[in-house]
Amino acid sequence: MTIPLDVTNATEQLEQWVLELQARAMLGSVNQSFPMLRAVLQEIRDRLPLEDALRLADALPALARGVMLEGWRPGAPNPAGRPFLEAVRARVAGHHAPPDTIVDDVLAVLAHRVYPQYLAVLTERLPAELRPAWRAALAEASGTSPARGG
Repeated sequence: MTIPLDVTNATEQLEQWVLELQARAMLGSVNQSFPMLRAVLQEIRDRLPLEDALRLADALPALARGVMLEGWRPGAPNPAGRPFLEAVRARVAGHHAPPDTIVDDVLAVLAHRVYPQYLAVLTERLPAELRPAWRAALAEASGTSPARGG
């Protein structure tokens, strides 16, 4: 039986994501960067209509997709009007205090690590309030040429 690469390399991919986030956000360890990655992905998920959330999740590698969808209850109320960063901070309360740049940092990791063919999906599906930061992350990522997805 052939096992897809996104499954066989899933742990390594997620480790690269959290290590990049740790370095970018100047965090002390992956014990800080992983919960922050999860908080941003899940806050994005909860602000999107069901179909958009699923299409966006489908653009992520296997474990990042699982992190985004973990514990999801579609249709559960999401506090309206709460600023995105405040909501992310509430998600990691009791763990670590994220830097003010955490949303931009996670978006930068996404722009750098998501396979190029899926970048348009993220551009189309991200909540409107994140699109300016997403465009900045894409511009920054386009100036680099490391392998994506990994």
